[in-house]
Amino acid sequence: MAVTKEELRERYEATGDERLFEQARPLYEQALQRSPGDAGLLREFGYLLECHGRYAIRAAARHYRHHADNLRLSEFRRQDRARAACRKSAGG
Repeated sequence: MAVTKEELRERYEATGDERLFEQARPLYEQALQRSPGDAGLLREFGYLLECHGRYAIRAAARHYRHHADNLRLSEFRRQDRARAACRKSAGG
């Protein structure tokens, strides 16, 4: 039994599995080529894209947090080296 575009969208919404998005998107695009004015179809496809956008924003936020954490760690290490150099030059 073939999985419908609606099922793929619902699964993608629940899991964020990009493979589901990649399967659903062309099905919606094909359906919209056949029925470009279908309001329900436009809404469903818009929601699929909205979910994709939300997952992309979450991924971007994770990368920014990781970057900030690395900056803090780098700054801590730099300050630690500076303190050690000061202790060494002070004879301690």
